[in-house]
Amino acid sequence: MTYTHSHPSRSATLSAAPPHVGEVVLFDATHGQANWAQTGYPSREMHANFAGLVHTLCRLGCTCATTYDKPLTKARARAKLLVLPPPTGQYHARQQCWRSDPVALFNAEEIQAILGFVRAGGRLLAFA
Repeated sequence: MTYTHSHPSRSATLSAAPPHVGEVVLFDATHGQANWAQTGYPSREMHANFAGLVHTLCRLGCTCATTYDKPLTKARARAKLLVLPPPTGQYHARQQCWRSDPVALFNAEEIQAILGFVRAGGRLLAFA
């Protein structure tokens, strides 16, 4: 990032490292986010609907990662920001509705881990 400072008699350009170099942003992918693609729309995953956010965070110097199939409780340890895209169940195309899926729900251990992450200074960006 380049900052420009103007002085009446001279102009100087200062360069600075992006503000969040090395910070890890973790995107949850373990609660059915890929199932959004069952509707014919893009999934709610890091590489799909959240690609613009990922691009912006990377420009700021962050490293974006996903939980893949790791439990959220184990994957969050290295993150500074946790992004929770909308979780979902299974889409029933004939009835055009969502069916509940226990895998898509956050369990008590995950909720406690998220709350502990925030209490310890972590940042949370959750979407509904």
